[in-house]
Amino acid sequence: MKIIDDLFRSLRRRPPRVLPIPEEQERDNRAVLETDFRFGVFRFIWKSHSGENVCLSPFSVGSTLALLYGGTAGETRRAIAGTLRLQDLQPAELDRRYKDLLDQWQAESRGPALQLNVAMSLWTGKGFPIKKEFAERAKANYDTEMAELDFAGAPAKSVRTINSWVSQKTQSRIPSILDAVFPDPRLVLVNAVYFKGLWDWDAVFNKEQTRKEHFYLLDGSRKRHPMM
Repeated sequence: MKIIDDLFRSLRRRPPRVLPIPEEQERDNRAVLETDFRFGVFRFIWKSHSGENVCLSPFSVGSTLALLYGGTAGETRRAIAGTLRLQDLQPAELDRRYKDLLDQWQAESRGPALQLNVAMSLWTGKGFPIKKEFAERAKANYDTEMAELDFAGAPAKSVRTINSWVSQKTQSRIPSILDAVFPDPRLVLVNAVYFKGLWDWDAVFNKEQTRKEHFYLLDGSRKRHPMM
């Protein structure tokens, strides 16, 4: 949880860039805010893994927080809203946006040329039921799978169950996502993304378009390198 807390503090300390534009261009303004959030996530992870190659999915972070947003209130809701740059966006509208995007991706990822699977799951501790309204919302908008686990009585088995689910959803590319869980957690929310796309270089890439451009190194120096 510490990395999530640090992420919240990092993004909330840095004020979002809001464009002074007319009301009819509100959609463009929201796009700027969403981009600001995504780059904020990448900036935070990159700084905490200095010197390493970083690959992450801001969509996974955003969709997970969006799911939680509609089930929270008070300071927690305000923290998520500030992190996601939501301004006055209501939970129902946020849910609709993510649902439309997930439906679009699912429609486009049929066939061997493109495979994309975005999976979400909620694992509740024994004796900690989820409210019906929240469960229905999670299933309808995020296609969330839900199950109860005995974290207190069988923590190792619970971890194996979650890891098995992640491995299945990612075609075994992510065989394990958890080593352990906090003592007797009430809820574990997991997001996993699997992507495989075929690329026909001969059909889509013209070698004549390669040209030399500046490539910047970590020490600030630069050198000329062929760019696509």
